This record gives sequence, C-alpha cells and structure tokens, in this order.
Amino acid sequence: MKSRRITALTAFLTFFIMLFSSIVLYIAPQGRVAYWANWTLGELSKEQWADIHINTGIVFLLALSFHLYLNFKAIKTYLKTRDRKFKIFTIDFNIALLITIACVVGTYMKIPPFSSMLSLSEAFKESTALTYGEPPYGHAEQSTLNSYCKKMGLNLEETIKKIKAAGYSVESSELQIKQIATQNNVSPQQLLFPLTPDPKFPVSNSNAMLKIPEDLSGVGRLTLVDLKEQYNADSQKIIAVLKAKGIKLDESTKIKEIAEDQDMSAHDLFDQIREIHNQTL
Repeated sequence: MKSRRITALTAFLTFFIMLFSSIVLYIAPQGRVAYWANWTLGELSKEQWADIHINTGIVFLLALSFHLYLNFKAIKTYLKTRDRKFKIFTIDFNIALLITIACVVGTYMKIPPFSSMLSLSEAFKESTALTYGEPPYGHAEQSTLNSYCKKMGLNLEETIKKIKAAGYSVESSELQIKQIATQNNVSPQQLLFPLTPDPKFPVSNSNAMLKIPEDLSGVGRLTLVDLKEQYNADSQKIIAVLKAKGIKLDESTKIKEIAEDQDMSAHDLFDQIREIHNQTL
C-alpha cells in the first residue's frame, strides 16, 4: 500500500465528485423552491447534494494538502529560476497568481466573463422557479397547517376538507406542512396546490390597489411591473418617493439588482416599497 498513490487517487476521485456536485448546485433551484417542490436529482435532494459537496470537498482538501506535502520537493522546483535559484515570484507563479486574482476581483466587481457565469446560474434558478413554483412565503413548508392558514387568510376547516377531497390525509393541523406532505408521499406544493397563489404573479382582476403582504417569497426577482400587475401598485409614486431618499430605480429592474447597486438587502428595499404602497390604501 503506497500513500502517494492512495492520496493521488483520493484527490482524483473526490475532484470529480466535487465537479459533478458543483454542476448540480449551479443549476439547482433556490432553496425555498427546492424544499417547496421536493426537488431532487438522482433521488437526492438539494440539501443532500450540498452535504455531499461539502464533505467531499473536505476530503479533497485533506488529500490535496497531503499530496502537496509528499510532493513539496517538486513544487519547490517550480519556484526556481533557470539558474536553479529559489524565487517565489517566478514568471509561472506570477501568471498563476494573476489568474487567481483576476477570478476573485472579477467576481467581486461583476466583470464578464465572471459575472456572466453568475448570471447564467441565476437564469437556471429562475427557470426552475417558474417550473416548480414559488412558495407563498419563505419556508412555508415548515409552518404548521394551522399557522399557514392564518398567514394566508384561509379557513382551517375548509382547507382540511379540500386537502382530504384531493385524496390526502391530515392527522393534525399542528403538524408541519412538510410532515403532512411526507405522510402522503407528495411535495408541500402538490399538497397545497389548489390553495397556493400562482407563482408567476398573474394580473389582478381588480382595479383597486391591493395590500402587499409582508411574507412574499422570491422578492428579489420581482420588479415594479410585477407589483403593478399583481397589486395595482403606483410604480411612479414609489419611484418618486425612493428617489427623494437617494434610491434610483426603474420599473423593469429586479429588486435584487437595485438593492445591490444601493448596497442594501433586497428585503430591506422591498419593505420600503411595500410600506410606500400600503400607506396609500
């Protein structure tokens, strides 16, 4: 048994597992969507893929560290000039350093092609959100059925009747929605599908301004156009009020992108928009 071979092969195998799990997590939906729809790939949930990625990454780093230790003499030769003098900042080292710095700085400053890779991942996640649907609020699956009905303004007894009429059983309204869904071998989304608002933010049938709820899921991807269509929000008034506060925005830009430009969280910006809108009701 040779430690060098075992170390190299461990690093080799864990690298490919990390590579594959990275691709899975790159295209996987946001956590709120994955948990709501019981998203899986290869019978594994997003959380399980993340666990595999983390633990495999730790083993990979340990194997790589030991591999570097075993091959430190070879590494030292890479840091020598042609006349065999030891020098850290060789041409090869400088090129590798520049590539690494470019990746870090380019990602931080959102410069293409690094920003393009992030945008592509976001596009994958948004497409899956449209496919699988958004929960009505963050981690709705963790709410008890009783709590869910109170938040959504639903009658508990009528809700239970509708769920049972769809062929599902409800042992207790104090169970979490995900527990009831698991007992019925369905996702929380499937269990409550007839009771869940359309995740695509349909046009409101009312001409009156409607109150924007506090608990909305996926607020970062919303635009003022979405809020106008769903709640008849006065986008021009919202733009004017926020402009007076030094926050510049337009109707078509996502709340998340505006918030990033203003160095604030998407939820904080959404709360301001919601407050301005609801004050006019």
